[in-house]
Amino acid sequence: MENATIHSIASNRSLTCIIPTEKLGEYLETPFPTRSHADYDAACRKSDVVSLKAHGVKNLENAL
Repeated sequence: MENATIHSIASNRSLTCIIPTEKLGEYLETPFPTRSHADYDAACRKSDVVSLKAHGVKNLENAL
């Protein structure tokens, strides 16, 4: 929970990859792509709330 808060990721999302919430906890043969924090940073600077919300990222600045 602390990592989700620090990185502004919704608590029901994976911190490392872009996986749909309904697939969390399942064994999957193909991995999902890893999160691109540089893309999220750019979207946050542009205030692209739709893109951020689609990936479960909160649109706010954090201490890091």
